Parts: sequence; structure tokens; C-alpha cells
Amino acid sequence: MNYSELKTNIADYLNRSDLTSQIDIFIDTTEAELNRKVRDKDMIKRATATADAQYLTLPDDWLEVINVEIQSGDFSPLLHQSMESLDVFRKANDDSSGQPKYFAIVDGTLELAPTPDTSYTLQLTYYGKITALSDSNTSNFVLASHPDVYLYGALKHKYPNRNQITVKTDGDVETIIAWDVPDVPEPPPESEWASIKEEYDL
Repeated sequence: MNYSELKTNIADYLNRSDLTSQIDIFIDTTEAELNRKVRDKDMIKRATATADAQYLTLPDDWLEVINVEIQSGDFSPLLHQSMESLDVFRKANDDSSGQPKYFAIVDGTLELAPTPDTSYTLQLTYYGKITALSDSNTSNFVLASHPDVYLYGALKHKYPNRNQITVKTDGDVETIIAWDVPDVPEPPPESEWASIKEEYDL
């Protein structure tokens, strides 16, 4: 299945000609959800970068770090730390420069500590975003191996407050497509709500 065929299938299941222009949006929102929730071996990527300053810009498709190591010299892996830990390290070492030992993810950048004293070649291993479908990119590993994910995802984003829909296919055969919807907590009973209002003077 390719991108065009996927959109045709979604349109067939929706059976709503007025929604044809929104199918791309349903696909985009499905990909956004997959990027938030899925970490798959087919999303693992590698990139090299030159580290010669405290901050290094991350790749555009970066989702989550797996490993960072210095390729030059002894191939030293860098340890992932919090921003606060890097600040403590810098203060304890008078913010001196040297070969990086630690890193933190800060606002779309890789912060290194100590600050590099020369240029180092880093290898970044990370989870990258799923390549978005488009007219120029008609397939990716999800569509090739799991086309149902796109189909169900698109229908789910069309009907976000329902856990299943009934659609009609060729010959008016009814098909039920279901998905999980987070449980919405029930409101407190009136007696409990009355005590809450009294306690907080509502």
C-alpha cells in the first residue's frame, strides 16, 4: 500500500465525501501520536556531529537519545545527566574545558560538560521521527509493515471521543472498528461534592 492507496482506503471507510480534504490532517495527527508513543528498532538512527562548543544542535528528526559517544581517540561514551548535574559539575571544576564526559538535552540542543577544549567528532544514536507520508514520500516502515495502524489511527482521530465506529463497505456490509479510549473519571457523588464545596467555600 502506498500513500495514495491509504487515502483511498480511509475515504472508503469514512464514506464521507465532505471529509476528503481532511484526510491528510488525520494522517498527520496519527504520525504525531506515533512519534510520541512508539519507539521501534526501525526508528533508530545514527548521525555524526562536530562538537567544539558547549551546545550542539540536535538533528531535526530527533525524538529521544539512545547513546552519545566520542568517535575520535578512545571512542568514549558520554553519560546522560540532568541540567542541574552539569551545573554542579561545572562549578566543582571551575567551569574548565576539556574532553566532554557528560551531556544533557536542553531546548533542542545537546549540552556538553566539560565544554570541549578542541573539536571532537560525536556519534549520536537516537530515535528519530517516523518519516512523514506525502505525495513525494509515498511510504515508510509503518505503512509498509503495519498499514492498519494508519487506517485505524486516521479513523480514531476523526472520532476521538468514541471507542468504536461502524462503517459500511462495498455491498453495505457493516464493519466495526474499535480502539482504546482513556477512561474518563466519573464525577464525585453529590454527597461528596457537597462536602468539597463546603471545605473550599465554592
